[in-house]
Amino acid sequence: MLTLAAWMMVAGAATADDAVMLQEKSAPGMQRHHRVTLAVNGKMTTEKGEQPLAGQAVLQYPERVVEVDADGMPKRVLRYYGGARAKFMVAGEDIEHSLRQEVRMMIGERTDAGCRLWSSGGPLTSDELEVVEDLLDTTRIAGLLPNKAVKETEGWHIDKKVAQALCNLDSLVGAELTGSLKEVKDGKAIVEIKGDAHGMQQGGEAKIKVEATLVYNIADAMIEGLDWQQTDARAASPVAPAGNYKVRIEVKRDKSESPSLSDSAIAAIDVAGKPESKLLVLEGPNKRYKFLHERDWHVTAARNNVVVMRCVRKNEFLGQLSIALLNDRAPGVSIGVDDFIKIVEGTNHMKMDPVEKVDDTKNPAGVTLKRIVTTGEAPSGQIKLAHRHYLATGPGGTQVLFSFLCDPNNVAKLGGADESMVQTLEVPTAQAATKDPRTSGR
Repeated sequence: MLTLAAWMMVAGAATADDAVMLQEKSAPGMQRHHRVTLAVNGKMTTEKGEQPLAGQAVLQYPERVVEVDADGMPKRVLRYYGGARAKFMVAGEDIEHSLRQEVRMMIGERTDAGCRLWSSGGPLTSDELEVVEDLLDTTRIAGLLPNKAVKETEGWHIDKKVAQALCNLDSLVGAELTGSLKEVKDGKAIVEIKGDAHGMQQGGEAKIKVEATLVYNIADAMIEGLDWQQTDARAASPVAPAGNYKVRIEVKRDKSESPSLSDSAIAAIDVAGKPESKLLVLEGPNKRYKFLHERDWHVTAARNNVVVMRCVRKNEFLGQLSIALLNDRAPGVSIGVDDFIKIVEGTNHMKMDPVEKVDDTKNPAGVTLKRIVTTGEAPSGQIKLAHRHYLATGPGGTQVLFSFLCDPNNVAKLGGADESMVQTLEVPTAQAATKDPRTSGR
């Protein structure tokens, strides 16, 4: 009888082994090390026709879990980016981005669209944000698992919110991603992920096809590798051109811990974050000015002394900002309303209606702000736009023109975005300023 009982126990264990528990749970204080690489190739459609795009990015970071949800999936994390670099070839032009040393410690907070990152060392630039945030959301990859025991060839449906985050979509139209256990070998479960996602990103439609392979370490109950490949068809948006791309993202993970994320190393870090730390910083040409802005404002052009930004909020285009660095003035030389109007019309190539409101203030950094509020014709002359123009003059005479333009129906939606930006404007003292009281927009 004892022999029979023992045989039955062994037989039962063998039967149970046919099914493998595929589940990864996190707990506060847990650390994992990540290495993430990206390769993208494709073509974007611009006014000049189809232009090639190719790029690579490499990120290395330990991650410490701060907070989890009821399913044991990270909600808030701390990361230290020891290595983060991206290099792209866009229409024949080399573009390279990396992280400044002072912003390498970051806090991540999970959202529907992915992991929102900000630094404890100060606001990021939009280029820095793209380096770390436009890759796969590794806080969500545990959601690819079924959280149950499955047998080989058995499949399951992946939560649509997980699909949205991993495909980096601001909003979701639909998604159908499935996983299946391909095989178990040498203590590793190999999982295949396939499917489609359809949604919106930055105001443009995106259709994505996914084929991925996941490696799950059974003994460690952890995903240790992910090879994520997707094909993107993206329509034009107000801030990005249309394009078709092939993207491959490879993730390698282990349980090693980093002294950069020890209890003592993170003791002074505010993981909740102040509102201003979650904004982005924009520095003008030759660092002649800088200011903070919300993440829904995107740089769409930067040439000579002019920067153009557009606001896309909840996939709706709300308005445009043009920033022109003007000729310096001698400190203390003021400008009248008529001259201000000439500068605005000459710089923006448009005609304004009679001015509704003019006022003068100083921001906390000592920058003098002369503001005009009115309406006027767009450069095409076909529609009327709401105008808010600020002539900002730094203590040393450096002048910057901020021109906010939008459909009058969007004024309320933009709220005080214009005022918020110029109130954070800093204009360092220029090396030299001209004594000519006239100002040119060229």
